[in-house]
Amino acid sequence: MEVHRDTERDNERDEHSAVSQVGAVPRLAQWVRDYWLVPILALAALTRVYDLTAAAIWGDEGSSLLLSQYSLAGIWFHAAHDVHPPLYFLLLHGWIELFGDGIFSIRSLSALPGIVTVGLGVWLVRLIATRHAAVLAGFLLAMLPTAVRYSQEVRMYSLLGVWLIGATIALVYWVKQPQRQRYLVIYVLLMTAGFYTHYFTALCVLSHWLYLLLIRLQPSNPCRLIARPGWWLANVDRCALSAMDSRSGRLDSAHRSVESQWRCGLGNTGHALFIAFDDLAVFDPGRGGQPALGVVCLNATAGSDRRGHDGLA
Repeated sequence: MEVHRDTERDNERDEHSAVSQVGAVPRLAQWVRDYWLVPILALAALTRVYDLTAAAIWGDEGSSLLLSQYSLAGIWFHAAHDVHPPLYFLLLHGWIELFGDGIFSIRSLSALPGIVTVGLGVWLVRLIATRHAAVLAGFLLAMLPTAVRYSQEVRMYSLLGVWLIGATIALVYWVKQPQRQRYLVIYVLLMTAGFYTHYFTALCVLSHWLYLLLIRLQPSNPCRLIARPGWWLANVDRCALSAMDSRSGRLDSAHRSVESQWRCGLGNTGHALFIAFDDLAVFDPGRGGQPALGVVCLNATAGSDRRGHDGLA
């Protein structure tokens, strides 16, 4: 009798799972219609593919292609002497192996994540605002000149957008359902991918902490998510995963790059402040410093607009 009851329960679970899977398809189709995803993504694709091959390969794109020509082990080694982490170059290496090194092919590796980012942007805005706001955000992001430009370059910026918006979506889901720890696992994985793509991910980390702090300060919200052990553990795990290659010398390269940008942008004042940060062990892990925090402080103060097109190397 017990075996019979167990079999019946298993059959009920299988039937419930099948019904859930069948019901998910109409819900997805309804979601696509309600949020105008087809026209939004079509517009995003059009703006990113249009004139994709018009411009010649320029300096930073050539640097990406040069680094991607090495073997996977070689990319990991040489990226240690570059100012950028290796993940994008590893993916570009595999992409070229599969689809060739034509201009349309290599820039498609940026165009496709750019399109995905638009869809993720709609998803994120819907989680924190209204349906109309999500649709409007989708159209604006599809036509945003900066997003379109970086989706047409053989660089890592559009891929970084996928990781960071995806991680932010996972964080918002965790805020809404703190008991679901799998959202934190997804968050850690996406943020780690972000750090292995570009160090500007540190700016996103700060915004996430600020978001949780603002939630904590709301009188109507007694939830202390920022103090939860799961959140702190997620950040420790992310830092550990992101620092796995810290002994390779990549931090020294980032140190020199940021110092150069800082001095160029703010002259003598920037030079003096850089020395002050350096003396406080911001950039030296051997003295207990936090290199990511230093990069954030310097770049946030210097500002990204002053660097122009060529500054975001």
